[in-house]
Amino acid sequence: MLAYKGISLFSGCGGLDLGFEKVNDYLNNEGNSIFEIIWANDINNAAVQTYSENFGFDIYENPKEEISKKRKKIFLGDVKNIDFKNEIEDDIDFVLGGFPCQDFSILGGSKRQGIKVKRGSLYLQFVRSLIELQPLFFVAENVKGIKSANNGAAFKQIKNDFQHLNENLVELSEKTKINLSDVDKIENYKILFDDVVNFADFGVPQNRERMIFIGIRSDLIDSSEEKTIKNKLRKFLLPEKSFPVTPLEVFEGEVLENLNQKYIGIMGEFKEYLEKMKHDYAEEFKNNTWLDYALDITEDYKNLNDVDYNKNERTQAIYNALKEIGAYKNPISKLAFEDDSNKRAATQERIKERMRRIPPGQNHEFVRDTKYSVKAMMSNIYRRVHPLVPSPTIIANGGGGTYGYHYERERQNLTNRERARLQSFPDNFLFNGNKSDVRRQIGNSVPPLGSKRVAQAVKDIVLEVIESKLMIKAV
Repeated sequence: MLAYKGISLFSGCGGLDLGFEKVNDYLNNEGNSIFEIIWANDINNAAVQTYSENFGFDIYENPKEEISKKRKKIFLGDVKNIDFKNEIEDDIDFVLGGFPCQDFSILGGSKRQGIKVKRGSLYLQFVRSLIELQPLFFVAENVKGIKSANNGAAFKQIKNDFQHLNENLVELSEKTKINLSDVDKIENYKILFDDVVNFADFGVPQNRERMIFIGIRSDLIDSSEEKTIKNKLRKFLLPEKSFPVTPLEVFEGEVLENLNQKYIGIMGEFKEYLEKMKHDYAEEFKNNTWLDYALDITEDYKNLNDVDYNKNERTQAIYNALKEIGAYKNPISKLAFEDDSNKRAATQERIKERMRRIPPGQNHEFVRDTKYSVKAMMSNIYRRVHPLVPSPTIIANGGGGTYGYHYERERQNLTNRERARLQSFPDNFLFNGNKSDVRRQIGNSVPPLGSKRVAQAVKDIVLEVIESKLMIKAV
């Protein structure tokens, strides 16, 4: 199989890229991949520092600046200032990127029903990279809401731009400042996959639904094989069966069957408080949800996740996921990290008292109409992670109870390293910046284990088509 060189846009700290770079190996191992990223970009200084230190890239801020002869570079600055054709010397085979979802905050009107955005058409810079570099394929990620935003207008426009670069070239050049005199023949792209995946299906201990686009240059695929490839990708990325990895396993570094006593102890911590709480919400919980618990880790896991499974098959899958990130036999509570990412934050006493009364899987609603109640509308406010259910989506910013809360009764905020494990970052991936910087990097990232699954789909399904066409062209 050939080797492929690519670039990364809106790279953040590198979660999407890590999955591609480690497609042939565990995330926490050193090893070569058929996918090699040679250039990356982000505008956030702390994220760029993190990327540089973990991927070994040189940082530069002036596109005209001559930096070291090191081949791998990351540009700290606005991607609009980059001339892709002149900046990147190698032929580029792929482009990765999670373009900012805020780009679609204003849509509508005009002849292209188009994209008028608050943040400088950052999405269109991804499109520009396809025009100027003409990679063999691309992978783009975004929030799942993009499919329904503005009654589906954003989703339709994205697909239109990707698939009709030639037809929209003049208009796109006006919006992205492309010099048409520098543009050679432009090939359009065909979208092979455009759907919402849940990274929990890929071994990530977190319910995180995201839109994934996979596109291939149109001269590399025949219409006769397009449907087959699309079906293969859907089967691979939208599995009918999966074994959710739990926060308990990821934090304790053990598979489920070895953690029954730990689980019973966690749930037992809340029993005393539940018996004392008499308000309506607590009574309803005690008489329904709590009574449904068998307090047997295997039975409760099956019921809570609505799954049945072969024990040996699941154990092997979970073992692999724990090994991937370096968590196996490494309980996170016993670890310290050079970046201080596992340091616990101080918590106000009133929040401690509130959280002592909120059992696993519940949120601020549980203490509604008590002296611990808060005014909140969002379900993730003061939500305590359940030990046996993939965690809610890790959030990048915000106060007021949005930090994510540990399943143990005497614990409050998750540490950044606990968030990183829930995002499937390996333990040897260290972060740069203060606590807020690191939280933002983790929360904005694509989970590396999820990205790796997407990379495997490209490697096993899309590259087969590409390489057959490249061989024909070479002859």
